[in-house]
Amino acid sequence: MGVNPVLSKRRQRSELAATLVYLAAMRDAIASGLTGLARARANLGPMGTPGVVRGMVLVALCAASLGLTGCPNPNAIGVQQTGTINARCLLASNNQPVVDALVTVNSIQTCRTDSDGKCTIQQVPVGPQSVSAAAAGLQGGPVSTTVIENQSATVSIPMSPSNG
Repeated sequence: MGVNPVLSKRRQRSELAATLVYLAAMRDAIASGLTGLARARANLGPMGTPGVVRGMVLVALCAASLGLTGCPNPNAIGVQQTGTINARCLLASNNQPVVDALVTVNSIQTCRTDSDGKCTIQQVPVGPQSVSAAAAGLQGGPVSTTVIENQSATVSIPMSPSNG
């Protein structure tokens, strides 16, 4: 005796619909602070096949573990403490501002200086940093500074004609 494809598709749709309803109920239960599987299932009635129930139990356990442990420490997942570097590029010969110089922190973060020779680089990792600058025919640095969390470090970069 073969499997009736129409009944199989209906059963699959029914199981899928039941799973979606269950997930919506779990979302609502978690949002209201009620993470228990029994609470979510009480709103749904019979749930169908053992495979669907197994999936629902897995989802409930994952949701419950999030509810019990809370969010992880953001620093444990790679979020860095940062500060800001305010740079000013001046000609070494006469202290005039260098416009449109490219300021670079540790070869990664950059900014361009304005008409006053100033620029700001935000979200620089805390700790020792090396700042350098380059403009048409000019170079400056590296200048060392230390970035402190949620604070601004100010560096002045004297610019001289580049060799080459």
